[in-house]
Amino acid sequence: MPKGVLVLGLKSVGCPSCITPAKARLLQVKGVIGVHIALNKVTVIYDPETTNPAKILEESGLRDYYKVEWLENRVIDEGESPNYILRFSRDNYRITRKHH
Repeated sequence: MPKGVLVLGLKSVGCPSCITPAKARLLQVKGVIGVHIALNKVTVIYDPETTNPAKILEESGLRDYYKVEWLENRVIDEGESPNYILRFSRDNYRITRKHH
């Protein structure tokens, strides 16, 4: 089953290190499967049949609290992902780029 991968750059309007609450907001959006935060980069794994990046941004309300930079969006198939590795553990997907 294909998965959508949305990568966002976030900068908090108030506290520069306060992007952790973004994860909870994103996970409340129907169709979001997992969220990974690394510094100010947020990777969202979503079901492209249920939602899309515009809906994710609108329904999460991220733009109300953060300056959002849309870095990347793509749909990948777990069996055919030459540039990505999707790992599933418990309730969260983790994505990493393959290094060539």
